[in-house]
Amino acid sequence: MANHDYPYVYSSSELGKYFGISIKEIEYYEKKGLIKPQRVGHNKQRRFDLMETYRIWMTRYLRQSGFNVDQTRTVLDADQPTVAEASFDDLLTDLKAQRAKLDATIAVLQRHMALLGQLADGPFFEDTVSPAAKWLFLRSMEAAHESNAHQSCEYRQWNELMPITDASVRYQQAAIVSGATDLAPEIGMIITNAQFRRCGLTTSVRVRDLPPQRCLHTILVGDSQQIKRRQWLQPALIELKRRHLKLNGDVVTALLLVLDNDQAHVRFDEAWLPVTAAD
Repeated sequence: MANHDYPYVYSSSELGKYFGISIKEIEYYEKKGLIKPQRVGHNKQRRFDLMETYRIWMTRYLRQSGFNVDQTRTVLDADQPTVAEASFDDLLTDLKAQRAKLDATIAVLQRHMALLGQLADGPFFEDTVSPAAKWLFLRSMEAAHESNAHQSCEYRQWNELMPITDASVRYQQAAIVSGATDLAPEIGMIITNAQFRRCGLTTSVRVRDLPPQRCLHTILVGDSQQIKRRQWLQPALIELKRRHLKLNGDVVTALLLVLDNDQAHVRFDEAWLPVTAAD
């Protein structure tokens, strides 16, 4: 709006175009007390002087940097730069934590994609050493989920970290070697020791250590509704015999993918089978 007396006075539509925001967003800023435009004329149209224009610019700057509404208002209304500096320090700490989580997520997803890609050439098995990991017990597959306030908080922390944490199934060695058809596995979540520390998770009576050990490493593929049965592990157990290896501990898996639609119920799990040479 041209104004020879006040050359730096703008309408909502003008500032919306300049800053790439909608009228509704400007209204939202006003509602939250981030801006206080003048109201002029019979229709009480908003008019922004230079200071209010600065506040819109700073609001956009701060919001797109990651500040929430309350944090943005704190900086805008600060009477000393030290207040803004403290707010930026807090934001930078949060952004660094978010970046670390994002980097870890990217690494996990890339690894999962590579594992699934290996299946293009058919089933694969490798004799290797498993990574050191932590395993969070949730429940036995046949039992109801039990939780108190502390457990619920712990489960929520682990779930918020997916896919850095993975859904996991644990099969007891005793059930497998007994030849049982129904293996009654345990349901849990799994994370590497390195990420456990980086993500600030803590140990509890439900968190179990999975030390590095020699394992047959593979991907199990099959009916997602059959994971508690022996046939789910059968391809890996056959491979153990072929390689003259025997099971030397509990089998732990990590969920990679489930395709569950009208045509298929297929699950893909990374599996670690602790082994030793057969007698």
